[in-house]
Amino acid sequence: MDFLNRYRLLPCALVCALAALACQTSANAASPAQVNEAIKKGVAFLYDKRNESGNWETTQVSSGGDDNQWGGRTALCTYALLAAGEKPLDPRIVKATDWLRKAKITGHYALGMRANVWLMLPDTDENTDAMTRDRQLLTSGISDSGANKGFYDYYRHGTRIDLSCSQYGVLGAWAAAQKAAAINTGYWKNVELAWRAKQSPEGGWSYEGNPDNLTIQMTAAGVATLFITQEFLHSDDGIDGTRGNIVDPFLARGLGWVEQNYKKLLTDDDPSRMYAFYGIERIGVASGYKYFGNIDWYQSGADTIVNSMRPSGGWQGSWIGSGEENTAFALLFLSRGRAPVMMNKLQYSLTIPGTETSREANWNQRPRDVASATRWVSEKIERPLNWQIVNLNVANIDDLHDSSILYMSGNQMLSFTDAQKALLKQYIEEGGLIIGSADNGKPDFANAFRELGKEFFPGYAFAAVQDTTDLPLLSGQMFSNANWKRKPKIEALGNRARLFMVLIPEADFGRGLQKRDARVAEPFEFFANAFLYSVDKVEARFKGETHVVRPDKAIEAGSPVKVARLKYAGKWDPEPGGWKHLAAAMHNGPERVDLDVQNVDLVSGSLEGYQVAHFTGTDKFTLNHAERTAIKAFVLGGGLLIIDACGGFGDFNASVEAELSQIFPEEVSQIADPLPRSHPIYHEGTIPKPEPKYRVFAMQKMGADATRFRLRGLSVGGRLGVVYSAEDLSVGLVGMPVDGILGYEPEVASLLVRRIVTLRAAKKI
Repeated sequence: MDFLNRYRLLPCALVCALAALACQTSANAASPAQVNEAIKKGVAFLYDKRNESGNWETTQVSSGGDDNQWGGRTALCTYALLAAGEKPLDPRIVKATDWLRKAKITGHYALGMRANVWLMLPDTDENTDAMTRDRQLLTSGISDSGANKGFYDYYRHGTRIDLSCSQYGVLGAWAAAQKAAAINTGYWKNVELAWRAKQSPEGGWSYEGNPDNLTIQMTAAGVATLFITQEFLHSDDGIDGTRGNIVDPFLARGLGWVEQNYKKLLTDDDPSRMYAFYGIERIGVASGYKYFGNIDWYQSGADTIVNSMRPSGGWQGSWIGSGEENTAFALLFLSRGRAPVMMNKLQYSLTIPGTETSREANWNQRPRDVASATRWVSEKIERPLNWQIVNLNVANIDDLHDSSILYMSGNQMLSFTDAQKALLKQYIEEGGLIIGSADNGKPDFANAFRELGKEFFPGYAFAAVQDTTDLPLLSGQMFSNANWKRKPKIEALGNRARLFMVLIPEADFGRGLQKRDARVAEPFEFFANAFLYSVDKVEARFKGETHVVRPDKAIEAGSPVKVARLKYAGKWDPEPGGWKHLAAAMHNGPERVDLDVQNVDLVSGSLEGYQVAHFTGTDKFTLNHAERTAIKAFVLGGGLLIIDACGGFGDFNASVEAELSQIFPEEVSQIADPLPRSHPIYHEGTIPKPEPKYRVFAMQKMGADATRFRLRGLSVGGRLGVVYSAEDLSVGLVGMPVDGILGYEPEVASLLVRRIVTLRAAKKI
């Protein structure tokens, strides 16, 4: 079965089974903290194995010979350290890179690794010169005739067919193409033809290029190589956006072979499997696929690698060397595979009208659109980023949260199942942003995307994003749209505080991304801005880390606290996921308290039995007499009302203060000044004590006021009855960092509300 079509027509029961297996794989994998610790130990191990000259060679002068790999160990170890986050100006790295610049390396394995070192270093003249020299050596060293045409031998002008060495030669050339002058198309054609010719009918490759002894190491090399040549030779595939999903049959067969054989790599104690894992990481990152079959390749590989680490901190093996190479390969897998996911690309199906079956939608007409955007943004922000494909037939909510952005493209009507719609809506409510792009500007997709948003959030509507918007998507990030030569139409749906869905209905950004023509700046700059907006201009989390909290079923919590979310004639529910997130945090946290959160109408008697009520919104509003009476009765009866302006908008605050003046005319003057820092909200109880930290947007707007807490209180009858925040708490409760919010950092907002609720439940405020 075609790898790209694998989940087209899965029965519901099988989908559920695959999803359960996927969840089980993730649950058993190494945690982000364990991966981080393994990387630290691996880095320390490599540094400890340096010789007195500051490199990793057994001799300081090449001895020549047929294999000609001298210098490769130092290049590999240096590359792995840089990929693991070591700084180029660290004296130990400087010593190694200085040695590599001077070393007279000629072997293709070593040259390929050295070129990847230059790719990781700043663009200085000496680094550019070094890359240019290696580019010349690599492009001139590939065989251009004979049986091994398009391949590399370990030494120049060799005649052996060696796919292991060849993959490193191509990797080096790829690095050079990204940093130095472009490499001519003829080179990539020779490489592609050579690797395609040596692929077995089953889809795998062997070391010698014959159909026997297929290995996952060489199949990973073959797939990764064809992804590289696809970039340079097939960027026009699917450019018109009308032919359906683009499928390379060679890549599909190779990915299928890896899928069928990957599980064996996890269980076999093969001394060369760290070398194989490096290849798996390359194809996982290049292809974007999160799963091979039902196995999460990164999580399962990280689990295997972390659990096989030696007490010394390295990964030993009898295959090559004394552990330096295996440790470097392990570090490359762990470090590169866990890079933040800039965007998930959605693989989805369409239900066939009048039937219960489905067929794959045109989700991938531009197969390298997100890959191109991710690499461009990664270079501009100087931070390694990955991208990922998530299949809606098997993905769970945590898979979607690998990234703060979910990207959808196509040219057809959308027809999701109720379960799939619920998953997508949950993703948004938990802080995610969905971006839709209509291939070729087709209105079928754009209209269906709008209808989806209307169904998810009937109280809101798509509108054109303006240059002066309060939501800094286009003009408040790294690239201002004021400099764009073209002004494409961009629509957005959100709650005014943050964006839920963004639509590119006509500009067809996917075409520009697939073409990889950065001279057409708008598509690339838009996605850079969208990514920075979605993470509040801060560093994105490593893969596996998440802001989402799920209740731990093993924890037994105490009696629930009843919380009312107050409904009124206005935008009373801008963040439906906030209290769900807070409830999970309070269940798992030191308070061990469950919340009974209900949406409650403001009518007589409706708030009886509730200890806390929450009132929020983004726009102007006016309460009627009955609603004011219900609020006053609740507070006089011992309840605590929390009010916040979702997003921190002033017109909502003006309405709040006007209503409080009518409900509590004698007490309203108390909200003129913030509560003192000595108030119990800030220092009593067992919940961690927060510091007054605000979001980037808030600090820019508030100036000196962003150095202190600004909660205000209103006491009635000698007891705190109202806590009022003119700055946002509601978006903060969702937990996701996002730009444009005039309020506290998510962790601070959560701690403040947790403290208020538990202190009221304990009758300490």
